[in-house]
Amino acid sequence: MYRNGWIADFPDDINFLSVFQCGSGNNNTNWCNKKFDDLLKQATATPDTAKRYGLYKQAESILTGPNGDMPIAPIYWYTSADQQATNVHGYGFNPMYTVDLTKVSIG
Repeated sequence: MYRNGWIADFPDDINFLSVFQCGSGNNNTNWCNKKFDDLLKQATATPDTAKRYGLYKQAESILTGPNGDMPIAPIYWYTSADQQATNVHGYGFNPMYTVDLTKVSIG
């Protein structure tokens, strides 16, 4: 057993799911499921966000769902807490966990 971590390079689920594709250089589990790979291939070719997320959901179910293969054992997720004054507007994190300060206003 060992600890592994991954931080997104861009804000899309494929950034995390592609790690577990067959033959991925980042797949330290050596787990391989062709149906999972096929769903990811379909998702990356799907421009419609809702449909793409539906395909990701199916792939996630194969990976970690109630009847999934579960080649990993997630033990924690990064979290943080922030406090802001009620007169601050537009402050919030995006999926990359960064803040676009050009959208922040006070008043």
